[in-house]
Amino acid sequence: MTSMDQGSYSAFNMMGKLVPFGNVPFYWTRHYNKTVQYVGYAHEFDEVYIQGDVMANKFVAFYINQGKILAVAG
Repeated sequence: MTSMDQGSYSAFNMMGKLVPFGNVPFYWTRHYNKTVQYVGYAHEFDEVYIQGDVMANKFVAFYINQGKILAVAG
């Protein structure tokens, strides 16, 4: 499953076809020599655990809800 597939599912749902996306969502982007990568889905979370150095842009952030990691960004 690629990020292009996510757009198809979004379009179906906007048209009212209500097709569930059964895979783990992800994206990545690069702007001005900075990269962001995100995997998972954390609609709600009660904790963010950061490993690494945020100021140096060398980190991983874990989005956690009730002790379960829902998403990771870095």
